[in-house]
Amino acid sequence: LQTGTLSQPSSHQGECPQDLVRLPLDSPVPLTHSAAVQTRQTNMTRIAILLLLLPGNLFAEEVLSPEAFRTHTAGSTLYFAQNGVAFGVEQYLPDNRSIWQYADGTCTRGKWYAKDDLICFVYEDNPREQCWNFLKKGNSFAARALGREPESDLEFIGQNETPITCLAPEVGS
Repeated sequence: LQTGTLSQPSSHQGECPQDLVRLPLDSPVPLTHSAAVQTRQTNMTRIAILLLLLPGNLFAEEVLSPEAFRTHTAGSTLYFAQNGVAFGVEQYLPDNRSIWQYADGTCTRGKWYAKDDLICFVYEDNPREQCWNFLKKGNSFAARALGREPESDLEFIGQNETPITCLAPEVGS
């Protein structure tokens, strides 16, 4: 295929200037820089409009009620990550008890309770109350510590019913 400069159509019907390349109808037409930018902006506008038309709950965060949290976690082991890095694992036991396993494999036992829409934990190794909102975010779940920004959320990256195996403290030292 020969290349050349695209120019405005001639005002003379039936004439084809030498500098105008005739392309078959099914050939892609090379775009000038400004035409490419305009096409990109048009496509971005279309995408933005489509996103606005999607159901609002697609991007919404829904705070799980304490009852929904209990239903979701009962008898389960949940795996958490923060910004794509493994953060810890929590096994949920009867009577609102849990075992938290740190990323290094050590564990602490705790108890959780509802405080309004928050789920609060107290652990053996840290008796200070730690409260979280557990969130449904589209098709996934996350946990956000009270007063923290969404960027610090712990994402649920897995769930099963396998008990966790804790390393004993100071093993191998």
